[in-house]
Amino acid sequence: MVIEQPLTNAFSLLFNLARVILLVILLTLVVFMILAMVVSKQLTEPIRVLVGKIQQMTKGNQLYAHAQSSDEVKSLTNAFDALLDELNFLMQEVLQKSGQVAYVEDINRSMSRFLDQIPGGIITLDHQGSITSVNPAALDILECNQCELVGANVHQDHEGPLDYFFSRLSDRVKQPGRHIEEICKIQGTKGDWIPVVLNTLRQTDMNDTLIGLTVVIQNQDMKRQFEDSVNRTKRLTELGAFSTGVAHEIRNPLAAIRGYAQLAQRNVKDNPQAYDDIQVILTEVDRLDAIIERFMTFAKPSLPQKTWSRMDTLVQDVTNLLQAQADQQGVTIEVDLPVMDQVFLDFDQMKQVLINLYVNAMQAMPRGGHIRVVGHLDPETQTLHMTVSDTGEGVSRKNQEQIFEPFFTTRNEGTGLGLAICARIIENHKGTITLTSDGVMGTTMALSIPLEVQS
Repeated sequence: MVIEQPLTNAFSLLFNLARVILLVILLTLVVFMILAMVVSKQLTEPIRVLVGKIQQMTKGNQLYAHAQSSDEVKSLTNAFDALLDELNFLMQEVLQKSGQVAYVEDINRSMSRFLDQIPGGIITLDHQGSITSVNPAALDILECNQCELVGANVHQDHEGPLDYFFSRLSDRVKQPGRHIEEICKIQGTKGDWIPVVLNTLRQTDMNDTLIGLTVVIQNQDMKRQFEDSVNRTKRLTELGAFSTGVAHEIRNPLAAIRGYAQLAQRNVKDNPQAYDDIQVILTEVDRLDAIIERFMTFAKPSLPQKTWSRMDTLVQDVTNLLQAQADQQGVTIEVDLPVMDQVFLDFDQMKQVLINLYVNAMQAMPRGGHIRVVGHLDPETQTLHMTVSDTGEGVSRKNQEQIFEPFFTTRNEGTGLGLAICARIIENHKGTITLTSDGVMGTTMALSIPLEVQS
């Protein structure tokens, strides 16, 4: 069978078929493009968001400013490079700041150690009245421990011995200005009232808003003793400068008297009475010369020649030296001194101090008694604390005020220079010497000397 169709119809059919195929192809491309756009958006949108965030993080980074691109993947790569540079820069900054923080911490530790060594009590408060720090001297003065003070708020009600003290600090926080030499009494652990000298200093910002408060406290009795020591040192220095010239002027005629007396004594050997009389003159000249020698020692004491020595050995040497004299007087000597490390002091000068204290104690007990020497070394403050106590005649309160003055003595045969020289030696060692007595029986001499310790 043969089907015939006109040629034009055949070409028309082929054209329509081609058009349909082209249309299908176009539709397929459109669908693929739409799918591609959707997929592209799903993939690139997070990248663009990530790039945008990195741009914000690296804003101002010159390296990244020249690395931008229209290609998301390439832009993301450049952004990550810039971000790594930025992180590296930030890490360097962190390390630098960490070093600064460590330096500040070192300063704080140094300041803390410095405050611990200060003999005066120091208390710091914040603007709300909470106590932030207390040094050991303040704890000793207030007779309390750190837990009772640090963190306490002075505006709150407190029960106990420190209640009045806290109320005074509360007033100082509330009231502007600086308060100097204010006397405040606090109750000690034994129930007695301790006079405390308060000095306060407010720390404020540029708007005069309170930032914190620093309080310096001192035991009034100890403050008075320190001031007396300073005044005594000043008077002794002035007296020493004057006395040196006087001592030389006295020694010159004494030397002449001794020479002529010795010459006269040789000429009167046949006259026993005259010989003995001249011998009395020579004896008194020697005694005057010894007094002048001690006076010169007092007037111009040598500076300590410090060496490494053991204090327990020094005390034992002095005890052995005076033991025979003590036995003759019926005086017993008890030493309670632990074996100590090497300490840096002038061995001979400290020996002179102890000999004077022992002799004074024995002179106060002519009919016998007991001497007790107690000492210890504070490892934190590197301070030697020692007491020499006796059971003899007490020292009246009036005499206690003059006991370290030169030429003051209660004995006819005394020169009044022994304790004055002791005080000079201790003060040259940057220490303190104090006397305690009830005025009836017993006297205690207390020494405190800051020392270097060789462990």
